[in-house]
Amino acid sequence: MTPAPDLRGRIMQSHLDVVPEVLAEMCTDAHYSGKVEGDWMFGRGATEMKAVGNLFALDALRRIGLQPAATVDMQSVVEEEPTGNGALQTFLEGCTADAVLIPKPEDEKLVRANTGVLWFQVVLRAAAHEAAISAPLKSFTMAGYLDAWVYALYNRIPALCYGVISRNIHGIDECVNLPSVIRITQAMPLFITERCGVKEEYA
Repeated sequence: MTPAPDLRGRIMQSHLDVVPEVLAEMCTDAHYSGKVEGDWMFGRGATEMKAVGNLFALDALRRIGLQPAATVDMQSVVEEEPTGNGALQTFLEGCTADAVLIPKPEDEKLVRANTGVLWFQVVLRAAAHEAAISAPLKSFTMAGYLDAWVYALYNRIPALCYGVISRNIHGIDECVNLPSVIRITQAMPLFITERCGVKEEYA
C-alpha cells in the first residue's frame, strides 16, 4: 500500500530462530510441546520469539475493517540472538521507516536502553500501552544485545522493544503468559494507529 505523504511508516520486526534445544531431560515436556497449563503456554520459542503479536495486531485491525494508512513493513529476521546480522541485513538492503517495534518478551515493559543505546521518546508510545493495559508503562535498562541498536545506530529511527510476560526465556520450561499475549495484542494496534493512522480496509 502507498502511504499518504503526511503519514509515517513503521517496521514491525521479530526473529524466526530460537536458541538450541538443550537439557531435554530436565524439561517437564518436550521442547515444542505447546502445552497450556493455566495461563501459561510452554515450548521452546513460545515466548522468544513466537508469541510476538505482530501479525495478531494487523489481524485485529483487519477484523474491525481497518488497515494502516501508512506502510507497515513486517520483518522476520534470523541471527538476533548471537549477532544481529538479520536486522543489519534489512538496513543494508535499504529497509527503513520512521519507527520500529520489536515485541521482545519484556514483561509488558519498555526497554529504555541496552548496550549503550538510549530511547527518549516514550510519551507517545506509553499512550497505547496505558489504553490497553490500564496501567502506566514501566521501563528498564537491559544489559544485553537487542536488534533495536541496529535501527537506532544505523537508521537513526526510534526503536521500541516491548512485549509479553514470560518465564525462563531460552531455558528449561520456557513459557509465555497467555493473558499477556492478549493485552499486548490490544496495545500493538493502538501503537500502529498512533504512528500510521488507519483507513477503511479495501478488498
